[in-house]
Amino acid sequence: MTPKTITVIGSLNTDLVSVTARVPSGGETLTGTSFHTGPGGKGANQAVAAARLSRANPHKSKGGDAQEADVVVKMVGAVGNDEFGPKIIAGMKEDGIDVSGIQLVKDQPTGVAVIIVEVCLCFSISSRLHTSLLYHIPNLLSPSFYNSRGLCRFNEPSFFTVDIRRTRTHH
Repeated sequence: MTPKTITVIGSLNTDLVSVTARVPSGGETLTGTSFHTGPGGKGANQAVAAARLSRANPHKSKGGDAQEADVVVKMVGAVGNDEFGPKIIAGMKEDGIDVSGIQLVKDQPTGVAVIIVEVCLCFSISSRLHTSLLYHIPNLLSPSFYNSRGLCRFNEPSFFTVDIRRTRTHH
């Protein structure tokens, strides 16, 4: 039986998360209580959620081949060829996501989101999506993209959707 396919198109970022007692005022420096980095991006988060929710036991299939599942989740996007990009791709592979639609773009940084979490769990997010990476996505759409049962796009720039629609009508 051919697996059903969900294709997610969107951003792949690295989150830079700092926990502080409060959000600093302009020009103010505060000492944080913790700091960590991790994968993020609206598209990447949705692809991981779809992959994990589409498996009966997500821990059992972790790191498995995306083609062995009943539902194949494909990610289409781009990351920079820096210290973050390859780690994001490796993490998505571990979740069983088909990463063949993710382009590693030379001489471009991966998008980052600087997230300040107040101890009261109030969030402030400053995201820097490297929009130059988005221009690569319409060229990454393989013929299998058009056979997807589901397509997800979350809060990405509208020019991106227009390019995809234009590309899709030519196939």
